[in-house]
Parts: sequence; C-alpha cells; structure tokens
Amino acid sequence: MGQSKVLYAIGRGVCTPVFKVLYRYKIINGRNIPKEGGFIVASNHISFSDPVLLGLGQKRRLFF
Repeated sequence: MGQSKVLYAIGRGVCTPVFKVLYRYKIINGRNIPKEGGFIVASNHISFSDPVLLGLGQKRRLFF
C-alpha cells in the first residue's frame, strides 16, 4: 500500500506539467468534490488519457 502512494505521487508530479502543456485542461467546480467519503466521477470522453486527467484534477487519490 505504501509503494502505491509513492508511485501515485511521482506519477502526479511527472504528469501534471506534461498534461498542462499538452491538453491545457481546466478544472470546473472542483469545490463540489467532497473532502472525504465516496463519490462517483464520470468522464464525458472516451480516451486513454481520461483516467490520468481525472486523477490530476482531484486533490484526493482515485481508485478505479
């Protein structure tokens, strides 16, 4: 479990600048995501980059 937290943090640190430059994504209504407890996120595109962009748009760690 500890290894995956470190890997997630490294992945986020590497992917954030790359995806900001490539996709110029913007988070809208990020305040509506609860700080704790479960929630469902639904992507509106079918792409292999969607899970990465969803993970970068959250303050919390996502589990798929």
